[in-house]
Amino acid sequence: MSGFSKINYKGKEIIYLDYRGASEEQMIEYLCAAEETILEEQKPFMTLTNIYDAYATKGYLSRAQELGRKTQHLSIAGAIVGVTGGKLVLLKVFNRMFAKGEGLKPFDTEEEALDYLVSQCS
Repeated sequence: MSGFSKINYKGKEIIYLDYRGASEEQMIEYLCAAEETILEEQKPFMTLTNIYDAYATKGYLSRAQELGRKTQHLSIAGAIVGVTGGKLVLLKVFNRMFAKGEGLKPFDTEEEALDYLVSQCS
């Protein structure tokens, strides 16, 4: 089921944005929920984003860019799954233009992404 949640993986808390099958409106809603949590807690965070069967629209990307500006000082690392074809090109452009450091790093599976994330805070 798509949505925003926090998951625990190998003892590390990770913000999970699951956009599978979500509309642009739902994606922005989940992103806003994550933003509210991050800004309220004011602690370093990692994110896993799943965009299988979802599309990053102009409206969503604009909102994601805004979130990045507000929270980049707290971001440890970000991983993303579901990036294929044209989505990979968009991700590279987005990372180059708006991300701090590597930006969202693409992976084939959630397990690979999660292992990468926990390795970034060891």
